[in-house]
Amino acid sequence: MKHKITCIIPSYNQGQFLEEAILSVVGQQYFPKVELVLMDGGSDDGSVEIIDKYKKYLYYYSTGKDGGQSAAINKGVVKGTGKYICWLNSDDRLEHDALINQINFLESNPSTIAVHGYGQNIDEQGNFISMYPSKEMNYKNLLSSCPVCQPTVMVVRDAWERVGGLDESLNVCLDYDLWWKINELGHFGFTKKILASTRIHGDTKTANLRLQHYQEAYKILNREHGSVPYKWWITGLFEEKYSCFPKEASLMQKMCALLCLPKYYWDNCRKG
Repeated sequence: MKHKITCIIPSYNQGQFLEEAILSVVGQQYFPKVELVLMDGGSDDGSVEIIDKYKKYLYYYSTGKDGGQSAAINKGVVKGTGKYICWLNSDDRLEHDALINQINFLESNPSTIAVHGYGQNIDEQGNFISMYPSKEMNYKNLLSSCPVCQPTVMVVRDAWERVGGLDESLNVCLDYDLWWKINELGHFGFTKKILASTRIHGDTKTANLRLQHYQEAYKILNREHGSVPYKWWITGLFEEKYSCFPKEASLMQKMCALLCLPKYYWDNCRKG
C-alpha cells in the first residue's frame, strides 16, 4: 500500500521561481497521493497570484506574516496527515519521479526513518551548475560538512514528531540541525538517484547570511560533538575573514587553525 505524502512549500517573495517549484510537485507520478501545502509569508511580488492560479492542487495554503521559515514548515506539517513528510523551498525543484523513488526506498526499508539522495545545483535560469556533494548519512560526515541536499529528503512523520520538527529559533541551519536529530533517532537512508535541484542565486539566506550560518552551525556542533572541528573554523575564516571563529576559541586554537591553512588549501582549494 502506498501512503500519503505531506509536501510543504514555504515561500516569501520568490515569485519568479514559485511556479516551477509547484509544477515540479504537481508533475510527479505520485502526486495523486500528495498533500501539497503552501505556506507564504506575506509576499508582495506576485506570489499570491501564482498561488491562486494553482490553488486547486493545494491541500492547504496560507498567505500572511508568519514566524519564519521553520515555523511555517512546522505549521504546514501539522495541517497535513501524510505518513511521510518533505519540504521544497520555493526556489528549488523536484526532479522526475523523485517522490516515487523516495517512497519505494522507505517502504522497501521499513526500519529507515528518513531518506535522501543526490541533488543538483542549478542557476537562476534552472541550468545545471554542479552536483551537490551528497554522502551517506553518518556521524563522521555530519561532523565534517552537511552531506544532505535538503530538497532530496523525505522523513517518516513519526520520526519528525519524535524529534520535534524544526527548531524555530534557527534561521539558516534549521535543516542541518534536523539531520543530526534524525540520525541520532534511527537509520537515515541514502539512495543514489538524483531527486531534486537546489537553486544558487544571490537572494538565498545561505548566500546572504554567512556569518549567521556559521554561528548556528557552531552551536549545533558544540551540542552534538562538544567542540567545533578545525575544518569549520578554517572554512569560516576564508568566508568571513576573522569574524567566524567561535567566541570561546583561545588564541592558541586560532593559531593552530591558521597553521592548518596550507594543508587545507592543498586538500580543498588547489586545482587538478
